[in-house]
Amino acid sequence: MVAPPEQEPVLKNFEIPDEPEIGESAREAGVSVRPVYPKVSPPLTPSSGATTLQRIQSVEFAYPQNVYEDMSKGSASDSKTWYGAFNLRRIKKALLKGLRVILKTER
Repeated sequence: MVAPPEQEPVLKNFEIPDEPEIGESAREAGVSVRPVYPKVSPPLTPSSGATTLQRIQSVEFAYPQNVYEDMSKGSASDSKTWYGAFNLRRIKKALLKGLRVILKTER
């Protein structure tokens, strides 16, 4: 059996320059380097400036929860079963996050 040759380490030390390199043709064209800052939206405040407004988020479903529970009890090869289980999972996640869940009346 032949021993494998010495392999170079996969991770190498790289130095990240402070400014990217710009070619001469780009400099002649007027390209320059400037910092880019992430956009942060300011918090919503009413005109009085009293407190921060909060948006009430809601999730709307096409059927009531008991319909999704009945759908999820079907065959594993049926797409309705997966649709019911998916929507039950969405309802649980919405309740966990504190979102308002709107269930339509039974059709």
